[in-house]
Amino acid sequence: MVRLQEGGVLTKKVIPALAIAFMLMAGGFLVLAADDGTDAAATNVVGDRTYVETGKTVTFTLSGVSGYTYEGSLIDSGGNKVSSTSVSGTMNSSSVNKTITAPSTAGSYRFHVMFFDSGNLVSEVKVPIKVVDPIVLKVTLKNTGSVSVTADVFFVVDGNRMEGSDTTVTIPAGGTKEITYNFVVNNFSGNHRFYVDSESTGMIGPIEGIGSSYSVSFHAEDSSYSWLSYLMLIIVIVMILILIYVYRKPVKNYGKPKGRR
Repeated sequence: MVRLQEGGVLTKKVIPALAIAFMLMAGGFLVLAADDGTDAAATNVVGDRTYVETGKTVTFTLSGVSGYTYEGSLIDSGGNKVSSTSVSGTMNSSSVNKTITAPSTAGSYRFHVMFFDSGNLVSEVKVPIKVVDPIVLKVTLKNTGSVSVTADVFFVVDGNRMEGSDTTVTIPAGGTKEITYNFVVNNFSGNHRFYVDSESTGMIGPIEGIGSSYSVSFHAEDSSYSWLSYLMLIIVIVMILILIYVYRKPVKNYGKPKGRR
């Protein structure tokens, strides 16, 4: 029998159900809430890239009214400030560039900048930035000739020459030389191939390891850092199941007369 009075069956089911529903709504808000990046048209922050290698620098352009002061820092996914990335100052013109060093821990961050006018908060701008671990590509070249050889070489990934991978190597006769390249890319996963090539075509005869015939396959894990979103989704699903269980489970009224059960 369902009762509406205080302490009744329905009340005992609804109270915990409402509590779980409230937690679901709060959790859903945390998962789905998004920031459009700016709170006022008069101010803005733009990075020179959307992702950066751990330990490398990224430059942000802050735009606002001359005379505004600003305070900014990277914020990690847990809402904690990365103190080593803090910047502050006064806008001497309508824009200013600030370069920060990415932390050593990969993940999703936001560069959070607050603008002030005479000490009063004018706006807050939050720009998402991914900090990623590089994929280290490695090749060992061997000089099979009888004289030392020098060649300009570069890395090729999936048929594309990697900008910034060019280097000059000198390998003694009968010797070897290991070269590496930190391949940095956002949301890169699956199976791929790479090799080392050279434009010094007249010098690479005695060197083993150069050319597409020495291509090597590698597998890259998904670097989208979306595991937290998946975890939150699993938690929400589990809480929904608990809500259904609590609602459907009959309440036993121990200690009451049979006529009131």
